[in-house]
Amino acid sequence: MLNANRFTDPALLKQELKTLLVQRIKLDQFFDRFLEQFEMKMKPEKTDTEVWKLYKKKYKEYDDICARIQTTEHFLKKAGNV
Repeated sequence: MLNANRFTDPALLKQELKTLLVQRIKLDQFFDRFLEQFEMKMKPEKTDTEVWKLYKKKYKEYDDICARIQTTEHFLKKAGNV
């Protein structure tokens, strides 16, 4: 998570962005493999299965990372270092 120093230090912001982008790529790869393997088991009318629970957990993680990427990009733009 970003601390107060990272909001103003462009080098730290860039490093944070790089780390977050790698995490997002890894989750993209996870979803590709996961859906390839379990898509047929994911019935929309029955979302209380273990497969769905894992999917929702990972999607929440993905959503949080995307929000952090947007925040980090905002502060980089604010610092004038895109």
